Amino acid sequence: MEIILKKPTEILSSPRNDGGEAVAAAKTVDGGVAFVRWDPTDKSWVIDKDLTAGDVLTLPPFPTSLMIALEVPSPNTTSAINLEKNIIEGAKLADQLELTKLKLRFIKERKKLTPDQLSKYKISDMEKRVDEEIQKLEQKISPKK
Repeated sequence: MEIILKKPTEILSSPRNDGGEAVAAAKTVDGGVAFVRWDPTDKSWVIDKDLTAGDVLTLPPFPTSLMIALEVPSPNTTSAINLEKNIIEGAKLADQLELTKLKLRFIKERKKLTPDQLSKYKISDMEKRVDEEIQKLEQKISPKK
């Protein structure tokens, strides 16, 4: 009887490190389990009939850095590459938040000025730089289509 993996492949265990290659347990269409190896060329899991449960369970965890480099999907996320993209996106949003806080501080200080002071107010180089950085980040986070 031929063993067929469920599509999309459902990984049941965290990928393990078999000499720099990712291996794991995956669901089959008949409800069973097969042991699989990541094919970095095809970017897919393939059944490895030589692997056993003992192999997969006793091997060390596959490093996250290798998962990202080889684009190995994680059972906890859509893919390792999405994890990296999410981290980058999160960093951009955090930067935008900090710049927005600075901008709000400038606005708050400006509101304290009298009308006469406000008429003489000049935007500082720092505030100009914050505005520029906010615009750059907004373009990176949500580019115009």
